[in-house]
Amino acid sequence: MYFPVLQSKAVAMFPATRLMESTHVEEITPGGYLWRGAPAIPARRKWFLRFDGLTDSEADALQSFYESCMGGWKTFRFADPMANLLPWSEDLTHPTWAKDNWMAVTLVGGGSGQPREFQIVNTGAAPGQLWKELDLPSGADLCFSCEVRMGTARLWIRDIHTTFSSADVWRRAFITAESSGGLQRIAIELEPGASAVVRKAQAETQRAPSEYQGTYERGGIHPNARFVNNGLAIVSIGPNQHSAEVLLESIGEAD
Repeated sequence: MYFPVLQSKAVAMFPATRLMESTHVEEITPGGYLWRGAPAIPARRKWFLRFDGLTDSEADALQSFYESCMGGWKTFRFADPMANLLPWSEDLTHPTWAKDNWMAVTLVGGGSGQPREFQIVNTGAAPGQLWKELDLPSGADLCFSCEVRMGTARLWIRDIHTTFSSADVWRRAFITAESSGGLQRIAIELEPGASAVVRKAQAETQRAPSEYQGTYERGGIHPNARFVNNGLAIVSIGPNQHSAEVLLESIGEAD
């Protein structure tokens, strides 16, 4: 199950709030030294979302989804509207990034607080891709972006693509499409023999890219999110006019 998408294609409205709760343990040794460590309690993420101007059908969809989840009993997949959905955006050489065998990816710059830069080279005789597959609800806007320098790159979302070129300056490249639902590929493609330097790879559930958020182990898709108990409150303001407050949480998830 996926958290529902509004008729406007929005996953959430802003302002929205995200919290992360974690714990640590402290002990004082007999010698007076302080020991601090992490207990075996997973981190908890929470989202407070507010929706205004909901139609009857949108309010009914939220209520029906809440009931199908039996409140906070069943889990669902939630794409954080405030996050970079891609894990390992700061390491395009990581094995979780799939690529054609003739594509070479090398770290060439960045670090020390700066976004890492990667040179991608197509050593083959056919177009080649570096890609990830994201599992998202149908109907949501999906924006894939990165910065390109010293070459030409083609960005793909499923079968939709656009081409960007840049010389010796960074250029923000992006493509937006409607999610088809389920697993869908986002990719950077180069022509045979071509190369480009890229950084700041990011995927978001919106129409245009926002400020870059670098990621490592996990991205912003939470496969086991749930409602907090009593985590949905819908208020009817008038005919076909409603507001809603939603409280979600995710505990100790891995991608």
